[in-house]
Amino acid sequence: IPFRSADAGLDMVTFINEFRTTYPEHAQRDVVLASESYGGHYVPAWTAAVMDYNQAAAGDPIPLVGIVIGNGLVNETLQNGKQFAAWAEKEEILPEGSNPRNEATTRVLMEEYLGYTPNYYDYRVVSQTGCGAYGYDYKTWADWLLQDDVTAALNVCGSAGTSAFGKCAGGCVTLPGFDSGDTFDYSGALERALEAGIPVSL
Repeated sequence: IPFRSADAGLDMVTFINEFRTTYPEHAQRDVVLASESYGGHYVPAWTAAVMDYNQAAAGDPIPLVGIVIGNGLVNETLQNGKQFAAWAEKEEILPEGSNPRNEATTRVLMEEYLGYTPNYYDYRVVSQTGCGAYGYDYKTWADWLLQDDVTAALNVCGSAGTSAFGKCAGGCVTLPGFDSGDTFDYSGALERALEAGIPVSL
């Protein structure tokens, strides 16, 4: 199913407003838009949509006070395989003069040079094997998340919990790809937030 970032932004505004209607006691709580990895990619679109809504709102704006993105793809000019190799060389975690041409080669050379398989997100941490994804063992908290009282408290519907955390899935499910031919200005959305005085943490 094609999913545009702009649509994700509109969906977030709908979600926040439905939440505020359902739980009026929380309607004026400060909102921080935060996500990491796949979800982090959409935070700028959420931000732009909330800011657009607030400009058009007739007196009930969403109190957006912060943006947090962890490892989200928001600028392909800077976040690509060649830049990853340049970063690894700068961190001195590759053999001198290796000059890898893509991310896959960079990761192989890093592993050989460091003498261990580094965690996908933090090369200083040894990748864990076991139940999970991207070098973390998720079994303890995945088991907790699948307890009946926890899924009930979180309003998890149907098999969503088991699909995400059962059988060592580690929270990973099949996700739609990012926009093909995406024209959304991710950096521009973050710049707009900063200009409005909203703190952004990357």
